[in-house]
Amino acid sequence: MLLSAPGHVEDESRRPVLEMVLRALETFGPERGLIYYDYISARLPEAARIELEAIMSISVENYQWESEFARRHQAIGHAEGVAEGRAEGKAEGVAEGRAEGEASAILTVLAARGIEVDGAARERILACADLERLSDWLTRAVTVAAVAELFDSP
Repeated sequence: MLLSAPGHVEDESRRPVLEMVLRALETFGPERGLIYYDYISARLPEAARIELEAIMSISVENYQWESEFARRHQAIGHAEGVAEGRAEGKAEGVAEGRAEGEASAILTVLAARGIEVDGAARERILACADLERLSDWLTRAVTVAAVAELFDSP
């Protein structure tokens, strides 16, 4: 049933399916759970993937870890004293998250405006980590007539 989830998330009733995906992933070991998450996430429609990520984006500081996988990895991090590494990783993660959010917003705006985005352009947008460039592209996404104009210099 888990592997069929991408086929059942096309409408507004997708949230229960996505929540089931997260519960099901917890039943697998750490390595296998990551494999299944990657497999399913790569096959979800963009709107469902964004919603799945939103469901998962709970504040780490306030979240009570439930799965054995997460509790074990939290304990390992504390036991190894990686506070500095976590701070650096968190900063990098925040920057990556912001870049991913900007890229997703660009694609959402273009889709909402009915502008077709080919695979190469989608890849270029999603691969970009430069927040300033992404912000510029997002601003342009509101007015361009074609995705190629997004990348033109001002």
